[in-house]
Amino acid sequence: MLRTRINVLEAIFGIAMVMALAMPAWASYDDDGCTPGFWKQSHHFDQWVQYTPDDSFDDVFGVPSSGGFTLFEALRAKGGGEGGLQRHAVAALLNAVSPALNFLLTEVDVIAIVQAGYATGDFESAKNLLEQANDEGCPLN
Repeated sequence: MLRTRINVLEAIFGIAMVMALAMPAWASYDDDGCTPGFWKQSHHFDQWVQYTPDDSFDDVFGVPSSGGFTLFEALRAKGGGEGGLQRHAVAALLNAVSPALNFLLTEVDVIAIVQAGYATGDFESAKNLLEQANDEGCPLN
């Protein structure tokens, strides 16, 4: 239900409005999410499914990033803006496809949010949306 609400709001208002309207509702859901710091550790690479650390960020997300990074390199990107979005995009993608997690967003949702961030240049709003989902608490070890 909330996922549908996010998709509809994103289509109508864009990422910034979705973030403002949808984020408070997340507090009532029992979702999981692991941070970029979890996914970038080599001893957790065995928990990556569908994707590998060497996959191209640009190819996976269908965007023309400025770095031409692999997913692993994107997880290690520094700073805010595009780097922050890259870190949280990869973590959110891995969270979404992990069968061990109850992640709020689907793989399609994550890719759409990243593409919208690149299309509008609003990296920070897209990053904030994904970061909130990634920070729900990681049950993996």
